[in-house]
Amino acid sequence: MTMKVHPMEFPEIRQSSTQRLFDLRFLAYRNGASLDCVALRFRTFDQAKSKGLLGQFLPHRLPLLLKLYETMKRGVASGDTSPTTYSRLRAAFKFYEWADGEQRRVDLSTAADSFLEWCEHVYQRSLKGSEMRISLSSANSLVGRLDTVLVRALGFNRSLVAATNLSKRPPRQTFLADRQDMRSLEIFGRSLVAICDSLTPELTLGRLPVVVRVGDSGSISHWCGLLPPENVAAQSMPANSYKKAESDRARLAWELDPNPRKRLTVFNMRIRAEMLIFIAQTSMNLAQAQALKREKLRSYVEGEMVAYVRAYKGRRQGEVVFRAFRSYRTHFSRYLDWLDACFPDRQELLFPIVGLQKRTTWKSQGFQKLKEELLGIGVPFFGPMVLRRVKANWLAERIGNRSVSVEAIQHLESTNAAYQRPNLSRAMGEISEFNRMIEQALASAGPGQCSAPFQPWQIQTSAVNAPIPDCVNPAGCLFCVNHQDIESLDYMWSLASYRALKVLEVANHRNAPLPSNVTPTEDRPPAAQAADEASKKLIELGAISPVAADWAKEAEERVREGNFHPKWAGFIRLMELA
Repeated sequence: MTMKVHPMEFPEIRQSSTQRLFDLRFLAYRNGASLDCVALRFRTFDQAKSKGLLGQFLPHRLPLLLKLYETMKRGVASGDTSPTTYSRLRAAFKFYEWADGEQRRVDLSTAADSFLEWCEHVYQRSLKGSEMRISLSSANSLVGRLDTVLVRALGFNRSLVAATNLSKRPPRQTFLADRQDMRSLEIFGRSLVAICDSLTPELTLGRLPVVVRVGDSGSISHWCGLLPPENVAAQSMPANSYKKAESDRARLAWELDPNPRKRLTVFNMRIRAEMLIFIAQTSMNLAQAQALKREKLRSYVEGEMVAYVRAYKGRRQGEVVFRAFRSYRTHFSRYLDWLDACFPDRQELLFPIVGLQKRTTWKSQGFQKLKEELLGIGVPFFGPMVLRRVKANWLAERIGNRSVSVEAIQHLESTNAAYQRPNLSRAMGEISEFNRMIEQALASAGPGQCSAPFQPWQIQTSAVNAPIPDCVNPAGCLFCVNHQDIESLDYMWSLASYRALKVLEVANHRNAPLPSNVTPTEDRPPAAQAADEASKKLIELGAISPVAADWAKEAEERVREGNFHPKWAGFIRLMELA
């Protein structure tokens, strides 16, 4: 008896008419997850079943599959994008493909344990020397996609991946928006604008080759499927040759044909350049920009900005306004005029990437071709994610208020954290300002720093005749609880120079009478005790590390050569003259 299984399809994310319609019913059959729809010539579950391509039916999998289906459908209804759902389905098929290969029983009671074992399998594939190795970031992404759905379907309150070797995500690559990066971005942006300005309707639809000027960086030639004349044998034949005449007629017909499908490299070059400029201006993500329809995009001027309104954003659960600079409106209008001139039938999409096969709007078309062309003439390239990240950090830096900048780029607080990157120039300035303020606040009378200015507190173990801290006499600082040593060459040089000053002071006043309260065992004068304390500190500092030892040795050498620290050099010269 064959059990009737309810359809568990996802028609909204079907990639093309030649590819499989995702249906979780495949996973209820052994080896159903690994069926190749292209090689076996099927598109739907019913076609695969009628051809007898499915393996053994496993009814114990159905309850879990139904929960996964309901969870993912709820996600689609609440705003999950097609790329997100697609990636989660791919992860589910990979998981069941592994389960079939390992003969694992996957049902509601064993799903969590099986998932953890699959995570370990994926982690092992990320290790060096593994066959069919994948990167650690790819491994994290793969298991993380299914983890999100599985945790919700099973009603858990925490991630399952947290208990695996993949719990710690690899560090994200940082993008420091310093001056060098911004110069590269400026070159890239100017090059995109130059491409758009160069590809006018007349040039786009004109005779081949189409030569695109990219500012001062050079030019890019498009033959759109034709070989250059120098690479065609018939073009080198005599003018009265029959083959030469046939070649000329065929080439001329192709060169004058404005059909977008024959000029897709030229059309797509400008469309992709316009898309990157639009993303950089509005911070809209790539999936939204690719699916954006012209009639659903409204705009209005808002002060120095122009606002582009899109009806709904799922993750935000409401209407979204994407703002661009007002000066962009003129450029955007020229792009719309170009679309009308090059696509007389008026395309539905705002960025209608031209392809030889009909593909769904959400599937990323990629920028590899444009990247190769720009890098070929020495222009740096930045993808949509980097452009959005730069815009987010640029706004945060200039607005100065995190909540306001998050609202300006239509992010949630949690989402915006993934876009935050340190600014090297700003960080260096803040560190310098902090050090300047600290140095002013904690400057001490003697060598080193003070943790509590004007609050002298003598160390209890100091000798009776030791200098008394008073925030005026430098010697007293060496016997104060608030005195701080610094692990640096400059401080060690200052300490060694101050010790030389105290030694000279002792030598010049060695016959001075001692105070009446000093016993014979404490007959070393205060200056000598200050010199002893300085020597003790130099020894302790030199023992911290090999680098500190070299600094201490260098400080000693400078003092022996008569090269004293500027803070004490004048006093030492006066003492020597005395």
